[in-house]
Amino acid sequence: MTSKLEMPIDETTGTRPFRHPATFTREPTTGPERLAVGNAGDGAELLRRLAFDLEPPYLLLYVLHTPRGPSEEGRHESDPHSREELASFLERYGRYLAGDARGRVDVPSPHVHHYREEFDADADELLASRPWFRSDLLPPDRQYPA
Repeated sequence: MTSKLEMPIDETTGTRPFRHPATFTREPTTGPERLAVGNAGDGAELLRRLAFDLEPPYLLLYVLHTPRGPSEEGRHESDPHSREELASFLERYGRYLAGDARGRVDVPSPHVHHYREEFDADADELLASRPWFRSDLLPPDRQYPA
């Protein structure tokens, strides 16, 4: 499996895949407490398992901060989805979401993001696959200076 995040090793050997430790931590914020999740394995499977503990309908938010093709950067929110629709979505796009960093991801430093040409068609197809309600990126969504 390709890795969306890699850590530099040195100039000779290049990089190696970065793997988050499997952690769940409650974090305080200026508003409600949030759950920070470090995933050591299949992110789409973890998302499916966590989401399926909740009752549908499910809303999807896809934050595209680094488009490589005609897709527009922004926050893309879906219509409500059933459990089966969410499972189908994760089955179809799980490999892309796990292997490419053009969507938002929280990561420690130092790290290297990969925006892989092999996923360009998947990124465009993901946005064309359903109606999304797009809004502008928020400052923490950006991966590079505007």
